[in-house]
Amino acid sequence: MGLSLLPFLIFALALFGIAMTLIYAFLEGDIIYRAFFVRYLRVADIVFFCSFMFFLVLEICQTFI
Repeated sequence: MGLSLLPFLIFALALFGIAMTLIYAFLEGDIIYRAFFVRYLRVADIVFFCSFMFFLVLEICQTFI
């Protein structure tokens, strides 16, 4: 279809950030910004790295097949 997955990935991370904020506010009653951003950036890094590796493997497989 020619669609890029980057906007969908950014949208998913935005929804994850909102959900994480609501969970912090509900469970702890307080949002500690430093802990929130550290945890959010770690998850975002893992998601971007895993998606990059997945698409790299797909590209390599298409080259050899």
